[in-house]
Amino acid sequence: MRELVITETAKEDLERIALFLKATYSDRVKTDFLEAFTKRLQLIEQIPFMYPVYEQKPLVRRCFIPKYTACFYQVTDALILILAVSDTRADPDSVRL
Repeated sequence: MRELVITETAKEDLERIALFLKATYSDRVKTDFLEAFTKRLQLIEQIPFMYPVYEQKPLVRRCFIPKYTACFYQVTDALILILAVSDTRADPDSVRL
């Protein structure tokens, strides 16, 4: 099984999104999002190629968590590298990959 690695960029993205959800909605919404993200990571670990390739970067895949947030990751022989997490309501071209 490949090792799952979350980059510093993705960690910062997650923290920013979690803080936004807590401030704008509630602790429960933030917790639900983080639980959904964790479940997606588990799926990606089990079946790394299940999500489609990201059109702008063919070596990167995109997974939606629920519908307004996307996780971008790359699969190598040894690793699953979580590159970024982005709010898709913002400018989709602003993803930091």
